Amino acid sequence: MTAAKKRRLREDLFYLICNDDDDHDEDLEYLLLDTYQSGREMPNTYINVEEFSDEDCLELFRFSKQDLFRLHHCLALPNIIRCYNRTATTSMEGLLIVLRRLVYPNRLCDLREFFKRDEPEISVIFSTMLEMLHGRFGHLLDMLDHAWLDATGFADAIHSKGAPLQNVWGFVDGTARPIARPSHNQRIVYSGHKRTYCLKFQSVVTPNGLIANLFGPIEGSRHDAYMLAESQLLQKIENIADGNGEIGRASCRERV
Repeated sequence: MTAAKKRRLREDLFYLICNDDDDHDEDLEYLLLDTYQSGREMPNTYINVEEFSDEDCLELFRFSKQDLFRLHHCLALPNIIRCYNRTATTSMEGLLIVLRRLVYPNRLCDLREFFKRDEPEISVIFSTMLEMLHGRFGHLLDMLDHAWLDATGFADAIHSKGAPLQNVWGFVDGTARPIARPSHNQRIVYSGHKRTYCLKFQSVVTPNGLIANLFGPIEGSRHDAYMLAESQLLQKIENIADGNGEIGRASCRERV
């Protein structure tokens, strides 16, 4: 709604409210309804998923068209996403921005023509969507009790590919993500091994390519062994077992 239309609506509402006349009740109800609906207008978007083929969706977002709609439904996002600076978008466009941004490599300037939005808008929408998704589903990154995590099946698959051990169902490793040199407390985030300022994360990846567990960030100066102890990953692995509890306990003994 434009500023001029809002001003006219306020003037008409003020006149009708101050004018105690039953003949104007219908006009007053209409204006109130129009004001309410105008404030809830859908934001303008320039991208429509229906215009893309399945091949385009896989290439651009790494999801088929059908899976994009399924993902949007399962996330149960509100219809309209409003950022802190009042930038508005639909939840589907916000999801597409997140997926497209994560398809490496993609800079904000590369997405400007695709979404017909300025770079600051795309950046704010991307950050808002990430915060919303992490707030709702962030707990899944810290747990190992996933319905899809079949430790026995993964161990059999890895062993069938030639691995000598029969109880390996995932692979754990730490990674250092470089950051800009901070103005204060530089030693805390400086990694002598990587020779850069960074934050460290630890992840467990399963044979199906999914991250089963993610811990971090911690200071870049910390050793991977410290990160392993802080994450309590070994204790969590003990709970990931088959019916007899063999996979979980054996995995901890082998330090998978």
